[in-house]
Amino acid sequence: MKLDRNAMGLAFLRGVESSFHQDVRFFEDRYALKLIPGAGFKLAAGLTKFHYFRKKIINRYEKSIPGVYGNMICRTRYIDEKLNEAIQKGVKNVVILGAGMDMRAFRIEGIDSLHIYELDSAAMSDYKQQNIKSLIGDNQHVTYVPINLKTESLQQYLTDAGCDNSLQTLFIWEGQTQYFSQTQVEAMLKTVANFAKGSQLIFSYLIKDVIPEYSQEEIEENLVKWQFGIEPKKVKAFLAENKLQLVEDVNATEFEKRYIEPSERALSCLVTEHTVLVEV
Repeated sequence: MKLDRNAMGLAFLRGVESSFHQDVRFFEDRYALKLIPGAGFKLAAGLTKFHYFRKKIINRYEKSIPGVYGNMICRTRYIDEKLNEAIQKGVKNVVILGAGMDMRAFRIEGIDSLHIYELDSAAMSDYKQQNIKSLIGDNQHVTYVPINLKTESLQQYLTDAGCDNSLQTLFIWEGQTQYFSQTQVEAMLKTVANFAKGSQLIFSYLIKDVIPEYSQEEIEENLVKWQFGIEPKKVKAFLAENKLQLVEDVNATEFEKRYIEPSERALSCLVTEHTVLVEV
């Protein structure tokens, strides 16, 4: 069973943040570290309760990619807030695309009154279902949908799973658009646009300048890592072409202003990634 290492890495960082004291952490995900397989992860998870090791872990990630940790915790906090707002507004369904180890279906207050659709590869979906029972128990409000999001029809799989387009729905697509082609991204957006007016989508994207130029040979040999990126000034028009309206486009400066500065923590965010909220 091949699991997504990016999904596991993100879950690990969420677990690190959750190990901070409640007065300073940006969110709490008490399940994240319990789902991750592998002795290395489990050893590191056990050390996160110690401030010294948390600091070492964060510094290691920051040395590799400056701003990556701050960006992750701000993005998670932002999506959590928008999900809470959607619940208060009466949204009926939540669709989590490429759900990975995302535990929002269980850690957000009031979410068990909604219907959650988690879509991911068969390997990830099977692993999560097999390992979540001991942590959660009953989770009948969640429908797991194995799918290849790059090649299979999102609309068809949602319909088959019982997801009703006529109901206001919140879609979450976190940290993934760069791994899809523009055609694939547009197909996802068009599916969202077919849902009830007022439905929303939260997704992150990389600015186009950091997406490499690949040769035809690299593309044909499937050596492409990142594919989709967009210039921030073109986001509004791009969404409009796909029948969606931009609500807000949040960059590193805004994340730092909203979350990091009030916390007085010595963190920064990636200048290369934005998180957007869009509406049907």
